[in-house]
Amino acid sequence: MLEIITSPISFFALLSLFAIGAAGSLLYRKDDASANIWSNFFAVAGSLWGFIFSISKIITGQDMFLTFNTPLFPFFSLSFHIDMLSAFFIFVISLIALFCSIYSVGYIKHFYKKYSISSLGFFYNLFILGMLLVVSASNGIFFLIAWEVMSVASYFLVIYDRDNKNNVKAGSLYLIMIL
Repeated sequence: MLEIITSPISFFALLSLFAIGAAGSLLYRKDDASANIWSNFFAVAGSLWGFIFSISKIITGQDMFLTFNTPLFPFFSLSFHIDMLSAFFIFVISLIALFCSIYSVGYIKHFYKKYSISSLGFFYNLFILGMLLVVSASNGIFFLIAWEVMSVASYFLVIYDRDNKNNVKAGSLYLIMIL
């Protein structure tokens, strides 16, 4: 059973849950409640799966190396390495994302009809996906791309409540720091 949970397919299922949550929430641009439920359902499911995956990796202690070379870009490859340290960080990210996702189902309701809930769900799931990619990336270029995905998603989450001048100011300062 642990072989299935700790397999590369299981890891890609983990990443896919957040990708589906991000992409799918954009389909509900006009329906705030559905966008909220969709994005948080997949964030909770991904967080639970990340929790189970990371605990299984920590118990087995097995490292996982995955590399996908692209013929279009010979110097770039998607490389993942999950060892005990990255499994621990996947555990921490998943645990915090689980609690935040459960809490945000009710919290987001006060943004209905004020801002786009679908864009919030998109950037929230993309942010979690970016964090998971950062802790599992095993080459420099892929790490930098994952870092930028996480940083840009984080920027849009910071400025989401754009009527608050402090949020926009903090977002501008953050954008200057990540560039």
